Amino acid sequence: MTLSRMMHLYIKRKKLQQLFYSSMKKIGFVSIAADSLKLNFDEKQSYNIHQKKLEDVPAVKLARLAVNKIFQKQGIGTNILKWVIGYVLECSEMVAIRFITVDAYHDKLNFYQKFIFLVNQNKHYTKKNNKVSMRYDLLNKEVTAS
Repeated sequence: MTLSRMMHLYIKRKKLQQLFYSSMKKIGFVSIAADSLKLNFDEKQSYNIHQKKLEDVPAVKLARLAVNKIFQKQGIGTNILKWVIGYVLECSEMVAIRFITVDAYHDKLNFYQKFIFLVNQNKHYTKKNNKVSMRYDLLNKEVTAS
């Protein structure tokens, strides 16, 4: 199933929330917010940003992504995530954004890994025990999941 319409957009408290509809039924939503990312030195080296004196790298947090239960397992979540990546890429032309971050539930790791989200290794993130902090590099040319 493809996304047929994006009907309602509003900003509330530094977050953007997008609702997705099909035939007037809410099929899913996503919420994003401003964020920053701490990287270890070796992670910075892998992105060739280790020479820069940045404590934190600019990012956008994927705060929530949900699909209505009756529409799950139809590719809706994949399409919503593709939309988020495209939207944030557009935003990155106007403001400094390098990464999309997400705190993923353990049972959703494979979903994000299909999009080449990587687990954050910085000790700031490894202390979380119920979620896994992950990042997606906007300079990654492979945007779509297979």
